[in-house]
Amino acid sequence: MRSSQILAALAVSLAASASAQNPQVTIPSGFLVIDSVGKEVGLVLGVRPHSDVSDYNLVSEVKVALIIDGTMLVAEVYETGFAVNWKDVLFTSTDCNGNPYLRMRSDFGDFGVIGGPAQTFFRPIGPPVDPGIPFQSMLSAGAGPECGLVSPPIRGALVPAERVVDLGSLFVPPFKLEPFSIDPAHCVRRRLARVN
Repeated sequence: MRSSQILAALAVSLAASASAQNPQVTIPSGFLVIDSVGKEVGLVLGVRPHSDVSDYNLVSEVKVALIIDGTMLVAEVYETGFAVNWKDVLFTSTDCNGNPYLRMRSDFGDFGVIGGPAQTFFRPIGPPVDPGIPFQSMLSAGAGPECGLVSPPIRGALVPAERVVDLGSLFVPPFKLEPFSIDPAHCVRRRLARVN
């Protein structure tokens, strides 16, 4: 073996050894929630740690942002699907049929609400209605995903809403997290390889 071949083999060996000692670290620009068929559910805004404080690596809930038909939705998701918002969807009927209404909010932004067994996304669509209108039924996270009667009827400043889509029909759990990065040279988002 010539000395140049020996030097080349030594250089390759040293490079491989240095790579093993100094692995390439990629810092993602963010994380996405992806459904079981690879569809992007939303951009991760934050996580809620698992209630078992002995293991900080467990995450029980992820808050994501997504835009559906031009309306931003901030939703909490679990591995098994969407969490129902802790905001009520009210109806003048006694069976959660007819026009839906949402409580007035002073949130930063005009976000929608998820309610009902189909994980329906409702968005506000108009100015507040007459506060004298009695609301007799509601979809409420506190009462479970089913329709519940309101007794006595609620009266107050509410805004009309519309059903946009059943999120349960758009996305297929289980969900998972995937990192992504932004390529600044091309302003393109790309998913990064998952590290297990």
